Amino acid sequence: MKEGFNRADYLALPEVQGFTKYLAGLIKDQNNFSHKYVNRRSKRVFSFSSLDDALNQYSWPEGKNDYKKTELVLADLRSQLRLSLAQRDEAMALAACLSVFRWGGVYAHNGPWLINYASTHSVLELLEIASSELTSETVNTKLFSRDQLRMNAAFTKVYSLIIDDFLIYDSRVAAALCMIIVRYLEAEGHQALPVALNLYTMPAKEGPNAASPKNRDPNTKRFVFSKMHAREDCHALSNVKANILVSEALGVDGFAGYPRSSSVRAVEAALFMVGYDLGLR
Repeated sequence: MKEGFNRADYLALPEVQGFTKYLAGLIKDQNNFSHKYVNRRSKRVFSFSSLDDALNQYSWPEGKNDYKKTELVLADLRSQLRLSLAQRDEAMALAACLSVFRWGGVYAHNGPWLINYASTHSVLELLEIASSELTSETVNTKLFSRDQLRMNAAFTKVYSLIIDDFLIYDSRVAAALCMIIVRYLEAEGHQALPVALNLYTMPAKEGPNAASPKNRDPNTKRFVFSKMHAREDCHALSNVKANILVSEALGVDGFAGYPRSSSVRAVEAALFMVGYDLGLR
């Protein structure tokens, strides 16, 4: 039997079932939700009264494309990636990945790494093996490392465009989802963070001497989440867990007027907006 993280076993855990029910309420706007913060660059105060509201205020790059425009950008990138796989075109696959990195603001380090990798290895094989593993019933997250299959804030964006119903797991999505987990645990009177809901978190990408650093730390005295520390197997595990939690919470329903087939991405975009900063809680 293959060793690793098993989806069915995870879904059977009572704490996972409890949280997905709670998250479903937020997605359907049946549970109260509010959050606000000050954007460090624009000084604008963002205030959200629901996840739907957060999606309506989506913007990426910051201050430019709304969610509708971003959908068009991602549809083109998705088409390029999937066409490269279908046509077995190494050059197209590399170019598409680099375009995704540029769109996501994660080209530095990741772009040069992949260009160097492509000079001696198959980008197509990397994408295919990683995508296959991430969608397995039992996922061997130990295969993900800097020397094997990649998984970080850059590659999660690529995989999200290759795999159906697969969300991007970056520092903003992690912060928002973990903050919601904390709210659920507090509402239910839990005294400690269940291992099943312990998702790995990441700090914001900014200089060490930032005048007003963004807070993406969801920890409280009772509930302390593990730090990622660039461990790619941990990133893979948290990405798969987050994907299961959001997918299960959605069930067969859509979100914010979007069909179920594109609603995981829409929920991810709402979480992305919420997780910019957790400071004003």
